[in-house]
Amino acid sequence: MANSPSPDPLEVGQYQPAPAPPTTFKLPQEFRQAAVKVDNIDSLVGQSNYEDWVDTMKIVFRGMGTSSIVINGLAPAENESTKEKDAYLTPPQSALLIMMQVVSKPILKKVSKYETPHAIWKYLHDTYYVDNAFYYIQQWNKFTTLSHIFNPSKPIHGFIDSNETEWERLFQQSGSVPTNGYRQAIRTFLSFNKTKRDILLGALVKHYPNPVDNLSNKDNLLYAESKSKLHSLAANQQLVTAADTALNASKSPASKNRKQSTNQNAKNTTRSRKTDTKWCTYCKKHNKTPFEGHTWTECRRLKRDQEAKKQQQTQEAAHISMEHAHTSVSSFSPTAWKLDSGASSHITFDIGQFDTIKSYYGTVTVGGNTFFNVEGTGTVRLNCLLPDGSLQPVILKDVLYVPILSHNLFSWNSVHAQGYIWEASGNYGYLYTKNRILVLTTEFHNGLPCIMEAPKSASNAFVIYKTLFEQWYNALGHPSQIVPGAYQDGYVIPPAPLQFKCIPCIQVETTHQVPHTQECRSSRSFEIIHSDLSNITPVPSYGNTRYYMTFIDDFKRMSWVYFLKSKG
Repeated sequence: MANSPSPDPLEVGQYQPAPAPPTTFKLPQEFRQAAVKVDNIDSLVGQSNYEDWVDTMKIVFRGMGTSSIVINGLAPAENESTKEKDAYLTPPQSALLIMMQVVSKPILKKVSKYETPHAIWKYLHDTYYVDNAFYYIQQWNKFTTLSHIFNPSKPIHGFIDSNETEWERLFQQSGSVPTNGYRQAIRTFLSFNKTKRDILLGALVKHYPNPVDNLSNKDNLLYAESKSKLHSLAANQQLVTAADTALNASKSPASKNRKQSTNQNAKNTTRSRKTDTKWCTYCKKHNKTPFEGHTWTECRRLKRDQEAKKQQQTQEAAHISMEHAHTSVSSFSPTAWKLDSGASSHITFDIGQFDTIKSYYGTVTVGGNTFFNVEGTGTVRLNCLLPDGSLQPVILKDVLYVPILSHNLFSWNSVHAQGYIWEASGNYGYLYTKNRILVLTTEFHNGLPCIMEAPKSASNAFVIYKTLFEQWYNALGHPSQIVPGAYQDGYVIPPAPLQFKCIPCIQVETTHQVPHTQECRSSRSFEIIHSDLSNITPVPSYGNTRYYMTFIDDFKRMSWVYFLKSKG
């Protein structure tokens, strides 16, 4: 939750190299060696795949915690304790075993004379790493011609990853010579963030002219932001290629595609050949017949469906919005809960938010190392408004009461640790359980996602609770249909949520048909086995299975039932 200080212009606009590694080895406290599976790592065969192999192994050694030992050759200082020197022996041994598994047999024979992983790493670098003028120009050409091999039919994230890999290689090679060479000038050019952004957009402008034009017009947009927007457009299927744009622009009525003559008489002849048959685009789109003989402006089905949609929206609005003063659900109010990725706990400054609260004394740290006092902790109930107009109660536990904070913070770290998923689409965000059940909706305001909820002060706010429809449904005895007009106070009964399902009703209505008895057709057990596989059931079992398979012995009628989570 702590806010980091704003970076200076150099950090934002230019690439910053990694800090220099330490010169002596110091084993961290509670160091644990990580287990590594090397099945999906391609073995080093020579110069052809050396750079890709090096990039992969850097990630492996970084994950093992042995990167500084293998790559930088760190070792304990001479004045280190015996315990520290003994502890140093384990990481190099593990790294050495890993390196033996990821090099080909001819290379393994050559490096077998070296005793330490750093010596092997240095030998491989000196043998297969090429850094001359020819190879540098070849890398430059490879980086600048990536756009020629880009295939718009494949996911764009693969091309962006390749672009970053080749850029990183070119940047590193540009700094491997004295500062007075032309490579250093290219390194300075590549170090600017906008250079990296413009090169990426320039490689994509041929295939995505409209999205690239929109991004390039924003001069303050950095590379990371451009990359994120491209990923977001691709995920939402809004990344339209130039071919699709041309195809949409070329679609027109058949009469416009006919060849027109410069002779006016020929034009009149062409017009006279046009068909007089009318057809309705609405009926054809929704597969309703007949769709010929009328247009969409004359379509009775369209008018009837529009009228039904208006009535449904009016009914939903009557239940969701009892009065404008009470139902103005705004995620921009001062008491709105903001989804905070830095907060380690849920925090509120409004004591009226609590359902239960008890005394608790402590402090929380905010940006700038400022400490605020915590005066209590308790449980908060949020009435989160869902897109279908229903309301989902969410119970927050161990919420901290910090009166001086002036913000309500919903901790993303707390729910993420429990397996929840948050997805953004346009100006809205959605929080799902790991089973893809929608929990709450957020709306962006000033770049911050704010939870959309109904105000607690609404006099009849309870009528829009999603769970309270189930309570009315249970209280009325699980009727097949609820008619609010049949009751004097029926206006307080909320409408049924979309796709409402009552699990007890589904379980009760499940029927079992007894099969007709048949004479035994077998003479001994297991001679004939009858088996069948069920269709998917609407309600999962207690073991979270949706299918079951039966086996029946024809002779003894012995039955076995096996529950399955999938048909595969």
